Amino acid sequence: MVGATIAAIANVWVAYHNGIEQRALENVRADLGRDLEQRKAQDDRIVSVINGDPNVAPARLRFLAETHLIVDESLRKFILDYIQTQAVTVPPTASVATPASPGIPIKKVTVESGWLDGGHNQPEVCGRLMDGVRAQNPGKSVRIANMSEDNRKDFLGHVTYNYHCEFEIQ
Repeated sequence: MVGATIAAIANVWVAYHNGIEQRALENVRADLGRDLEQRKAQDDRIVSVINGDPNVAPARLRFLAETHLIVDESLRKFILDYIQTQAVTVPPTASVATPASPGIPIKKVTVESGWLDGGHNQPEVCGRLMDGVRAQNPGKSVRIANMSEDNRKDFLGHVTYNYHCEFEIQ
C-alpha cells in the first residue's frame, strides 16, 4: 500500500512537471511564431517600399525606420546609415541658358538633395551634388550659384532637411 501511494504521488509530480514544461514550450513556440510573423511583415514592408521609383525609396525607407515599422534595431540602424551615405541621384531640373559674356553661355541647373537627417550643411551637400553635375557635364566648368534649404519636423520631433543647390555650368 505504501509503495502504491509513493508511485501515485510520483506519477502526479511527473504529470505536474510535464505540464509546466509543456506550457513553457508552447509559450516559446508562440513567441517564435509571433517574431517570425513580425519579421515577415517587416520584410514585406521593406520590399514594397524599395520596388518602384528609386528616387522615392530612400524617403520611404527613412519613414519606415523613423516610425519604428522596421522593428529589428540593427537592421533599422543599417538602413538609416546606408541611406545617409548614398549619393543623391536626383537628376538636375530646369536649365536656362543665359549669356555671361559674349559667346559663352551659362546653363543654370537646380538639384535637390531629398530629405536628409540633421548633421549636414548646405556647402557639404551641395559639394556632393556638384560632383554629380560635373559627371553629367564633362569638360565644363561647374560652380555653385545659390544654396538654400527646407526643413520639417515629424510628430516625434525628428527634423529632416531638403537642400536646394543651383549650379552654373559653363
